[in-house]
This record gives sequence, C-alpha cells and structure tokens, in this order.
Amino acid sequence: MANQSFDFSSALEIVQEGGRVASIDYPKGEFLFLVKGEAIVESIESCYGDPSKQGVHIVADTIYLHKNDGQLVPWNPTQTELFSKWIKL
Repeated sequence: MANQSFDFSSALEIVQEGGRVASIDYPKGEFLFLVKGEAIVESIESCYGDPSKQGVHIVADTIYLHKNDGQLVPWNPTQTELFSKWIKL
C-alpha cells in the first residue's frame, strides 16, 4: 500500500491504527501520526505543579504533524488536506 494513494477517511483509519500517513502535497519528511493521550499524561502532570491533582487528568488522543524540520505540531486539517490524496508511510 506504500505507493497507493487514498482518501482522507482511509488515511484516518491508518493513523488510528498507529500508522503514519502523508498528503501527496506535503513536502518530503512531513507526515501525520497519532499520540495517545495516556502516553503523555504523566509528562504533563509532572509539569503541572500540583501534587494533589496527579492522576486526575485525561489527555485526548491527538493527531500530530511531524514537520520536515523536526517540529511536532498538533494538527488541524484544512479543507485542502481533507480532499487531498494520501499515502501510507
């Protein structure tokens, strides 16, 4: 499936299953992936500063865009991206 392109609904399924996808319009090195909320709760709570609030937060799963310069950015899709063709990485 690496060379086959598909629509956003298929790309979303791949991301939800732990895969990575890229729009055919993205620069080389940019892709989307899912960060599970439970994987970052402890990290966030350690910075929160209130020991009495440890273990009470819920972090939502979030799709991130890995930019080609290494930045990780929470992703909000544009209309162009929603109608783009995607590939699995």
